[in-house]
Amino acid sequence: ELADLLVNAAGNGLERVYFAGNSGSEACEAAMKLSFQVHFDNGKASKTWFIGREQSYHGISSDTLAFCDRPHLQMFAPFYPSRRAKIEEHNAYRHRKAGESIEAYAERSAQALEQKILELGPDNVAGFVAETMQGGLVGSVPASPGYWRAIRKICDRYNVHLILDEVWCGNGASGRYLCVDWDGVSPDFLFMAKLLGAGYAPISIVMMRKEIA
Repeated sequence: ELADLLVNAAGNGLERVYFAGNSGSEACEAAMKLSFQVHFDNGKASKTWFIGREQSYHGISSDTLAFCDRPHLQMFAPFYPSRRAKIEEHNAYRHRKAGESIEAYAERSAQALEQKILELGPDNVAGFVAETMQGGLVGSVPASPGYWRAIRKICDRYNVHLILDEVWCGNGASGRYLCVDWDGVSPDFLFMAKLLGAGYAPISIVMMRKEIA
């Protein structure tokens, strides 16, 4: 029943729900493992790299911490897995150049992902993991208009899954049910946790497109 409610609320091509456990950490890792499994089953077992962004937070498990920039958690760095990379955060307040339009910044920021994919090799990259709206470490910083559309095109170009973290910005917190709807983009995977339970019980989910499921 809950899966039906979620699918009807989300739309956006996300037609399947996997109940991942109790936390956003579990949901993030589940999405990454599912992403790898899809590539593996399609004969692309070399796609083992995942790319995140600086100033992000996706959870406290060893794998999700590999994308994390929280200083007080860096003591766990020896536990981090390999094949994890990061690009610069998307933050127009910090990184837009003088005289640069917000649209031009969005395109330039997205190009950092393409450059990293090419650096690692497109046949080696499984997915891009990112908070739709950065918030854990930098406050509520929405994406510049057009940023996610540019990211979607790059992911499609290189067969890289777009994996969005809406643990804190989903479930209507941004003014739309899914924060990514502001850019009119459909991710391959999207996971939610905290807000879904509304403080009553721990729960986390991964939503995905039907063909991936």
